Amino acid sequence: MPGPPKADHRLPPLRSLGEWRRGARRFLAAAGIESPAAEADLIARHVLGLNRVELTLAADRALTASEKRRLSRILHRRRGRVPLQYLLGEVDFWGLSLRVTPRVLIPRPETEGLVERVLSFLGPDPEATVLDVGTGSGAIAVALASARPRLTLWATDASPSAVRVARMNARRLGLAGRIRFETGDLTGPFAGEEPGSPLRVLVSNPPYVSTRDRRRLAPEVAGHEPAGALFAGTDGLAVIRRLVPAAARCLPAGGLLALEIGDDQGERVRRLVQASRGWRDVRIERDLAGRDRYALAVRIG
Repeated sequence: MPGPPKADHRLPPLRSLGEWRRGARRFLAAAGIESPAAEADLIARHVLGLNRVELTLAADRALTASEKRRLSRILHRRRGRVPLQYLLGEVDFWGLSLRVTPRVLIPRPETEGLVERVLSFLGPDPEATVLDVGTGSGAIAVALASARPRLTLWATDASPSAVRVARMNARRLGLAGRIRFETGDLTGPFAGEEPGSPLRVLVSNPPYVSTRDRRRLAPEVAGHEPAGALFAGTDGLAVIRRLVPAAARCLPAGGLLALEIGDDQGERVRRLVQASRGWRDVRIERDLAGRDRYALAVRIG
């Protein structure tokens, strides 16, 4: 009795853009990609420089040999589960186009919720300083700077490569003069400094994945995103455990600590912050999917 048909990982001969899109969707679906149609279109738009409407109207467009090579190269790397954001070199965050490389964590929509909570705390036109710890691509810092013109931003990361990517994003968005990027551990580069305006918020999307959960992660994440930006010991709290007291030393009375956390860490992080003392209004808030995602606390004087 014949077995099930084998998945076809070969791209058929492709002449027009419409043929390429159909073939690419089948190719990505056979590779187990969850959204093959959407990803095929993103790849085509990136390589050919088309918007959504232009892509739809250009079905009969003939592809050049060079275009076919570029499209094929990205498709084959995506089949190997390299994240699409790294292949395209950019991601949308807070309505901003950010460059991303394998040196930085890919910004997620959940982190936009962290930005929203910081902005709500600061109010509509604050003249204050915000410290972004573990800035990675600079996503949080540039989003805050773009949303509040009078804010001063500090951003730190232990990875020099990440700081270079973050600086590049700030320059591309015209925000370089608003954000001071420093390489160093947690709040270390900020310690002892006197910012021009008072520090009001310490915000961070720190590593919070348990090393025990590595096998549960998607291959795009476990195999390609920087481990130093993902993992934080066997319980996922190793970095947060160090960051909370460091934040207490930096923030004045009334300052906000805002952290992104794992969806199974809410109660443990709440207890951790409360046990460190020096904090009031400690609370855990949920993301749009209803999962614990943000830990917030206000510094006691």
